[in-house]
Amino acid sequence: MSQGLDDMYRNRAEHYGFLAGRVAQKLGEIAQKKSIGKEEIMPGVYADLRQFFSEVEEGLKNPHLPRSTPGGSTYAMAEKMVVNRRTAGITLRKYDKFSKALQQPRRLTGDEIALAMEMGNFFREIERQGNSEAYTRRVSGEYSDHYLR
Repeated sequence: MSQGLDDMYRNRAEHYGFLAGRVAQKLGEIAQKKSIGKEEIMPGVYADLRQFFSEVEEGLKNPHLPRSTPGGSTYAMAEKMVVNRRTAGITLRKYDKFSKALQQPRRLTGDEIALAMEMGNFFREIERQGNSEAYTRRVSGEYSDHYLR
């Protein structure tokens, strides 16, 4: 992977790592309560979640999208985190559909509870990847000394 491609991929992983942690936590809470409350997901988090799935969809629609683009690198990262890569597109679209409904207060069905838990695991993996990228940059000196104080 070239340096530019590597940087874009690492930037997307790092960017979405923080979001993924918040989403994983909320999905766990939702699954435990077996319901979605009003304004369960903060508007900024929801907007970033929609952007994440927009970029994933861009990658799903165009499998040859360069990893040097946000959509290409986000899709590559998301696909890597899905357990069964052969059905990654189906799984990611299922996650996207459920994420769109996170703003609708309701009791969850058994299938939705299981999906929330599955998605929580998916987002925890993205969080780990993002944290790993951030840590790697810090120890490799990519960040200025200001960040290390």
